[in-house]
Amino acid sequence: MLKKAVLVSAIAVALAGCGSKDPVDVVKESTPSGANGLTYAQWAEARTMCDTTRWAVVENPRNPDIPMVEYRCSISGGADHFAEEGERRVAALEERHARQAEANENDLERMRAELVERYEYLAMWEAAVEDPEVHDDVKRVRRHLQETVDEKKALENFDLARLHDPVETWGILEPDLQTDRYLRAHQQLQENPDWPSRQQDFERAKNRLERSIAHRVRQIERQRIPFWERSLERSLEDVAQQAESVLESLQREIAHRESRIAEREELLPVWAQEAEQERAELRAQFNLASVDEVIRWKIVDDFAEPAGAYIARIPAGNGQVINQAYSHFGRLTELVYRTEVDGEAGDADFQDFVSWRQRVGMMRNL
Repeated sequence: MLKKAVLVSAIAVALAGCGSKDPVDVVKESTPSGANGLTYAQWAEARTMCDTTRWAVVENPRNPDIPMVEYRCSISGGADHFAEEGERRVAALEERHARQAEANENDLERMRAELVERYEYLAMWEAAVEDPEVHDDVKRVRRHLQETVDEKKALENFDLARLHDPVETWGILEPDLQTDRYLRAHQQLQENPDWPSRQQDFERAKNRLERSIAHRVRQIERQRIPFWERSLERSLEDVAQQAESVLESLQREIAHRESRIAEREELLPVWAQEAEQERAELRAQFNLASVDEVIRWKIVDDFAEPAGAYIARIPAGNGQVINQAYSHFGRLTELVYRTEVDGEAGDADFQDFVSWRQRVGMMRNL
C-alpha cells in the first residue's frame, strides 16, 4: 500500500511540474462522444443511486507511467441486494448438503446391513463344516427332491372322481387335453347312460387319462428323482471340498468391509465440517460492507480514455475484495441502469450515456 501511495503521489507531482491538468479534472470535464454534451462530472453529480462517490488518481496496473483516474460509487442498497442473493444461495447449498448427508447415512446403513448378511453367510459355512446338510445349497436340492417324490405319490394316489370338483381343488393335476376328453365323455354318458357308444367313449377317455398319469409317474421315477439325487450328492461333496477356501475368502471379505465401514464412520463428521465450512465461506462472500461501481480512465495527453468498469464487492470483515464484470450480475446491472434511466435525472442524455458506455466496452474486467 505504501508503494502504491508513493507512486500515485509521484505521478501527481510530475503532472503538476509539467503544467498538465489534474487527471481528475481531465475526466470530469470530458464529454464522451454520443453523450449529447453531457460531461462525466454532470453525469456523476446527477446520479441518485450512490450513497457516496469518490474521484481519485490510482496506480495504472498495466503501465505505471500513464496516469489512471478512478470513479467509485457506493451503490445504495447494493449490500442488501447481495445479502438476499447470499441467503438464497446458502439455502440452496444447505439443501444440497442435507441430501448428500442423507445419502451418505443411507450408504453407511447399507454397508452395515451387507456386513450382517456376510456374517450370517459365514456362520452357515462354519456350521456346514460339521454338518453339510445345514448349507443352503444342500437344503435347496433336498427340498426339490422331496417335492418331486411328493408329486409322484400324489399322482399315484390321485382319484379321478376329484375331476368332477372345481379345478382349483384338483391339486396335482391341471386341465389339459386328456382331462378335457375325460370330463366331456363323462358328461355325455350322464346325458345318455343307455347308449353303449357313450359308455365306450367314456372308458377310452378314462384309460387315456390313466395312461397319461402313469407316464408322468414313470418319468418322475426314471428322470427327475435320479437327477435330484445326483444333485444332492454333488452338493454335499462341493460343500465339503469348498468349505475351507470359502471360509478364508469370507473372513478376508468381512475384514475389508469392516475397514470400509470404520473409514466411512470417520469421514462422516469430517464431511459435515467441510460442508459447514463451505456454507460459512459462502455467507462471508455475501456479507458485504458495500458494493461499489468502479469506472476507470487512462489519461494520455490530457485526454481521458475509458479503461474499464466493474463491480467491487467490499467485505464487511477482513475478507478479500472481489472485482467482477457487470455481466456476472445481471440483476444488479439492471438496478444500476434503471436508476440512471428512470431516476430524477432519467432523461434522454442519460439513456444515451448508458448506450455509449455499453458501446465502448466499459463493462469488462480490467
